Amino acid sequence: MNKAVSQVSISVAPEAEEVPRVLDAIEGFASGISLTARVANRLSVVVEELLANVAMHAQGATQVGIKVALMGDALEVTVEDDGPAFNPTLGEIRTVDEDLDNAVIGGLGLSLVRQMSSSLTYERSDGTNRLTAVLTLQ
Repeated sequence: MNKAVSQVSISVAPEAEEVPRVLDAIEGFASGISLTARVANRLSVVVEELLANVAMHAQGATQVGIKVALMGDALEVTVEDDGPAFNPTLGEIRTVDEDLDNAVIGGLGLSLVRQMSSSLTYERSDGTNRLTAVLTLQ
């Protein structure tokens, strides 16, 4: 990808209580680079779902870092944590059942992220999970 034109980075404890603080930083970034409401909403959903996934499932993680970079005509969202290895790109893509009364609660976050991203990649390096989602600006 191209060099980042603008970016924001934040590191927090992997706890649900940190989500609002991270989203405030992301919303400030989105406003600062004049993202459309649609793209800013997709960005917020992707960041919230990925951060919540780490907070709920990365047992033993002590830190999670989120970086969002404007890269030409796309946003690159990178989430890193020091929890156990977990590749979320390998799981099954779930969809909502037509009958919402009978739908299984939970497990749709990563499916949403996949649907909102033009690409989703994972790597594990030196004890760190790194998940990168690319969102187009369209």
